[in-house]
Amino acid sequence: MLFLCFNIALAMLFREPLYRLAALSRTSELYSHIPLVPLISGYLVYLRRKEIFSHVDYSPAAGGVPTAIASVLYIICFAYGDQENALCFHYSLSLAVFAFIVLWIGGFITIYGKQAFKGAAFPLLFLLNAVPLPYAVLEHIISFLQAGSAETVAVFFKVMGIPFDRAGFVFHLPGISIEIAEQCSGIRSSIVLFMVGTIISMLLLKTAWRRGVLIGMIIPLVIIKNSIRIVTLSFLAVYVDTAILTDSILHRSGGILFFLIALFLLTPVLRILRRSERNCHQTHQRELSHSG
Repeated sequence: MLFLCFNIALAMLFREPLYRLAALSRTSELYSHIPLVPLISGYLVYLRRKEIFSHVDYSPAAGGVPTAIASVLYIICFAYGDQENALCFHYSLSLAVFAFIVLWIGGFITIYGKQAFKGAAFPLLFLLNAVPLPYAVLEHIISFLQAGSAETVAVFFKVMGIPFDRAGFVFHLPGISIEIAEQCSGIRSSIVLFMVGTIISMLLLKTAWRRGVLIGMIIPLVIIKNSIRIVTLSFLAVYVDTAILTDSILHRSGGILFFLIALFLLTPVLRILRRSERNCHQTHQRELSHSG
């Protein structure tokens, strides 16, 4: 009941940024994943509910640290968010949502204790995926993905023997010209694939460095996936029908297919990491048995 009251009070305190966040997720495709984040987090907590809530106790000292940090961010955000020359003006919503999540985690630790937070750390920290990245940050990420995709597409064209002339992000092919625009960067699928990869790594891997390897593989896989999509559409447009680039199901709705290809490419990496983890565990068990 105390935690319920805390949630109601927190929602009232942050009602304006939460409303802005909901509106942003409805109107922008770049942030359409945000409503899924709390649902996934809640389901992960549900799966581990016995472990999380087996031992609960008040921990105001431990919960006070994130609460203090969030309170400072809250004050900064709402004190300077309306000033045109203030840095917070451009990042006010991101800071507000971040402060909300950190404050919520602080309340969880205060009411349920450090032991409960230890069991729920991943689901709660997963909520940070709901923080909307500012457009300035997204622009840098999109530019990086565009550049990586352009370089990889050029390699694919050379390997396939497709003649082309290149000017930056524009490729001149026989009969057509294509541009790797921002829409071709794969930023949406990158965000979703990062979330999926994070969940898979936490559920199926036990060591931190192997989880890091799996998550780190997402960036090159996204670039490869984008390149495969661009090259496939370009190849079909050159040698089959140019309408493939403008009026085809593969162009309009093929994102899911190529997203599945990225997951397929991630599968062998996961298998190798899991096999390595099992082998290390078995070796450790044999060493313990020999020493015993």
